[in-house]
Amino acid sequence: MKNNDFDTYVRQRSKELGLSLTAVAKKSDISRPNLYKLLSGSAENARISTLVRLANALQTHPLILIQQMFEQHKFVAYNKNQASVTNDASGFIRDVTFPDNSAVKVKQHFIKTWEIQNVGNIHWKNRFLSCVDHQLEISSCSSDFSPPATKRCLQPSCNQVAIADLAPGESTQISVDFTAPDIPGSCISYWKMTDHEGKPFFPSIEGLSCLVQVLYI
Repeated sequence: MKNNDFDTYVRQRSKELGLSLTAVAKKSDISRPNLYKLLSGSAENARISTLVRLANALQTHPLILIQQMFEQHKFVAYNKNQASVTNDASGFIRDVTFPDNSAVKVKQHFIKTWEIQNVGNIHWKNRFLSCVDHQLEISSCSSDFSPPATKRCLQPSCNQVAIADLAPGESTQISVDFTAPDIPGSCISYWKMTDHEGKPFFPSIEGLSCLVQVLYI
């Protein structure tokens, strides 16, 4: 194992965030001695829960830390049925704005932002986030059921936004402008990573979504 890979990544990421290792340890709820043991490649301290907390403090995906810590094992978090390209993988980091079930007013204009990370080994180029609401099939055992009318759905300002080109390990934020319907209720919009023609890179993975509660306020 390349013990210095994990150490180098954590120190570099901390520097990018303007955090000292002491601050990283505190945000991760890890003692400084244990953090330094991790940085030295001490695997007995490398519990998954610890790496998840450390990843949250570093605003990165836990898989990145796992790959750096256990590089010789070549961990893979995907299979050939999930991605259209071998060794391609995307990781969700967080909802930057409007996390699930956020409240918005009827007819409100708002900007939803997600943060994702390239956790595979493929350099992303010319990729897009595309709305797939129109592809959803809604069924019911009742013959009286009908899909929700457009006026009850979230309306994006566009159906496709560009994703920044990312090298493996890099992350980016993606934003979509939405307008809430004029009728209150629970609304959700689904989005997937595609090429410019709308072909998904991860066809069997759900993708990103924006779920809000539309209220009369």
